[in-house]
Amino acid sequence: MTAASQHVGRDQYGTAYWLGPHPRKELMGRLGRRRVERLYRDEPGDSTRHVGYLIAGLWIEVHQLRPLTK
Repeated sequence: MTAASQHVGRDQYGTAYWLGPHPRKELMGRLGRRRVERLYRDEPGDSTRHVGYLIAGLWIEVHQLRPLTK
């Protein structure tokens, strides 16, 4: 992980993608794609939450990295 990494993505095969402040744009560039679909997860109470992207047949969940202490 580099100091500039602010997000990490993980696909269904376990591959990690260390990403900066614009994860969607960076994933599109790395995978050479222009089309992206948003990936959602059902939450309690009939709501959904955006959790990542579907790009080039990969389901990539994106997580924001935060320091443990300030």
